[in-house]
Amino acid sequence: MDAIDALETHYKGVGPEEVHQPLNLGARAARDELPSWLDFGTVLMDEKEKVTASTPETVPGFILASGADIFGRCIALVGRGDLPPGLKNGRRTIVTTDHLHQTANHRLLELGLVYPTFYSSLPEELRDDMARTTRQVRAAKAPNSVWAKDVTFEDGAKIEDLESITARQVILPKLFRRLADYIRLFGPSLTCFPPTWPASTKSSASQGRRSPSMDCSTSSRSPTTPSG
Repeated sequence: MDAIDALETHYKGVGPEEVHQPLNLGARAARDELPSWLDFGTVLMDEKEKVTASTPETVPGFILASGADIFGRCIALVGRGDLPPGLKNGRRTIVTTDHLHQTANHRLLELGLVYPTFYSSLPEELRDDMARTTRQVRAAKAPNSVWAKDVTFEDGAKIEDLESITARQVILPKLFRRLADYIRLFGPSLTCFPPTWPASTKSSASQGRRSPSMDCSTSSRSPTTPSG
């Protein structure tokens, strides 16, 4: 789903086992809201939380997309019901904020269940609207929102081990993925955790290869990530 990022419920990354962000602190909230908003009445899942059935089986909906990710998955704004007036299936169009407000992407954002994660490829008008929506919901700090639970905007997140981010603290999902991979490869110390991935080594963590910049001795320190 374009321009948003939800808390991880099944992240594999470099490890043999999947890890997740704190389930009791809202990691399932966006997942549960999405089918409900799309008008699925009942959704059944197996023990691995894979959808096995739903009532109804299908619902009408539409997507507004301009590309795909490196895995070939469509990156889209997701709407329910019929296409908005003026839009035609398969035709290029200019997506407006009115269109955006009819999507699950915006719905999840305005409820505070996801983080905004957009890039310059998203039209400026849509970026501005999503940033404004985020500021409003973040200021409100609704009890079920990620903003009410995210610790990085107050005192910072203290990372002592993997459970710090899988069971005890809510942080930005993109940062969670990087930390989860790093801790499983080199942790629990974050002494050499890079604040940014150099262009020449940016894939090393995801592929399980130690880069020269990460080659350091083991330390028992548990740094605190800065607030802000």
